[in-house]
Amino acid sequence: MASPINHGVVKLAVGEAKLSTIPIPKIRDGYLLVKTAAVALNPTDWQTVDEENPPSTPPLLLGCDAAGVVVEVGKGINKPWKKGDRIACIAHGGNEVEPTDGSFAEYILMKGDIGIHLPDHVSFEQGAAIASGINTAALSMYSPKTLGFQVPTFPIQQSSGEEKFVLIYGGSSASGTIAIQFAKFDAGPLLYVNLLGIQNPRSDVESRFMLGYTASGERFVIEGQEWPASPEDFDLAKTFVALSEKLLEANLIKNHPIKLMEGGLGGILDGMQYLKDGKICMLFEERFAHSETLASSF
Repeated sequence: MASPINHGVVKLAVGEAKLSTIPIPKIRDGYLLVKTAAVALNPTDWQTVDEENPPSTPPLLLGCDAAGVVVEVGKGINKPWKKGDRIACIAHGGNEVEPTDGSFAEYILMKGDIGIHLPDHVSFEQGAAIASGINTAALSMYSPKTLGFQVPTFPIQQSSGEEKFVLIYGGSSASGTIAIQFAKFDAGPLLYVNLLGIQNPRSDVESRFMLGYTASGERFVIEGQEWPASPEDFDLAKTFVALSEKLLEANLIKNHPIKLMEGGLGGILDGMQYLKDGKICMLFEERFAHSETLASSF
């Protein structure tokens, strides 16, 4: 039997990305090999294409959000996974340290201990659309480096203490709607957590910055700046994913509304431009079950 062929959307140079034939990634300790079923688009996808990289940078697989089916389980994973399990997870697309760590391909790597077991009633499209929002909520609201809320326990207990308030600025976004759902379980002090390094102008508000990639517990480099591994963020992500699985199973959290686009991998480049132009957030379904659709997409 012939070996499977992999295709992915890779960054070749600053401002240049292309759908290419690529190797199936070699599975590393702590990772799962996953056959992708659906991917979601995130503004960081096109921003990564436009970032500066050293001249010697190899092609970088893009994409941060995906859902699919486990094909192979690597060593060193504590969470129980087996071949055929349905999974959603974040990835670090455009990772200069690990160039194959993206989600825009037919076969991808997912970090096993922070992967989300998808209940049967949650579609692959929904799973792809919710993974980054869950991770963002975890690190921006429940890390002691940001808001420091206490991670809820399941079953959810409504707080009986002093009433608190939290403002989710950008609450209509995909991550914002997830954060709002979790904020209903708790609230906290007057802090401002942002993804762009922008300081809040108010003197009575403390600004703190986070990046979702730290959830992997591995070091990475963005535009020449090295971010050290964060074991505490990895531990938080594991705890929060375990909670989120129970909430998904119980229908207590839901994904942001989806705009489903046809075209599979072949439509991702247009989708990134669509996002860059500020038009809409969208999700592309990968119809890998029909090879004729794949062929026409490439």
